[in-house]
Amino acid sequence: MSDAYYVALHGLSGGLTILAVLMVLGIVPTHLLLRGALRRAFWLVAPLVGWAVLVVTAYMLLPALNLGLTLLLITGAGVLTTAAWVLWRVARWRMERRERQPAGSTAATAAGIPRPDLAPVMV
Repeated sequence: MSDAYYVALHGLSGGLTILAVLMVLGIVPTHLLLRGALRRAFWLVAPLVGWAVLVVTAYMLLPALNLGLTLLLITGAGVLTTAAWVLWRVARWRMERRERQPAGSTAATAAGIPRPDLAPVMV
């Protein structure tokens, strides 16, 4: 492989890595900021909000910490908040799915099969 392709692939992988980090930093604030019709632009706006979060927090942390520690701290906080957001969304989705689930199966009801949670217990 020639050097030009090698440099191009390195640049592309570096750019995608930076985009992924900015996306992780921006997912939670974007979710809190966008409402209504703007929700459709969520994945387009998240890296921009991530850039704003990175700049503002780095500006506040750089006087006290060095650059490497600042970036590690900001990225770690972004990963943790995004993981917490994903777990919250999954739990909320499961709860909504459980609420929409019918009380009993219509086929079992039509066949006259009693539901085990409503059957009387003989002692």
